[in-house]
Amino acid sequence: MRLSVIFGTMTTIALLFTSSIASNNNANAAPNQTARIRNSDRLAQNSQQQADNLLTAGNQKFGTRNYAEAYLNRGLALANLDDNRGAIADYNLAINVNPNYYLAYNNRAWTKSVLGDPKGAVADYDYLRYATRTGNRDRS
Repeated sequence: MRLSVIFGTMTTIALLFTSSIASNNNANAAPNQTARIRNSDRLAQNSQQQADNLLTAGNQKFGTRNYAEAYLNRGLALANLDDNRGAIADYNLAINVNPNYYLAYNNRAWTKSVLGDPKGAVADYDYLRYATRTGNRDRS
């Protein structure tokens, strides 16, 4: 009987020890997971800040000059910042400067679809298909 009590006690101690190790591992895992989440949040904030800085620099450099490519790039920056309406406004400006700027039509169509305007998106895609197939770049 004494041997079974000792064996039972040893088993209990082993289980407690194993449980303690598991608790420590879980306790260490939580701070690691928290650190990963914080790092991910910092990276997202840095990306947002970089996009904001690029947008500001673009606005300062180009101002209101008629550069279709600048408007297109600013539209892309705005789209990446989830300002899709602002992006469409810049794609419109790019198209006004250069009516043959197919990339601006393409990006505007995609952004319209993201905003839930399938008719507007299809109109831009139809124009692109017509213009590239016929070589006719006149919208009329």
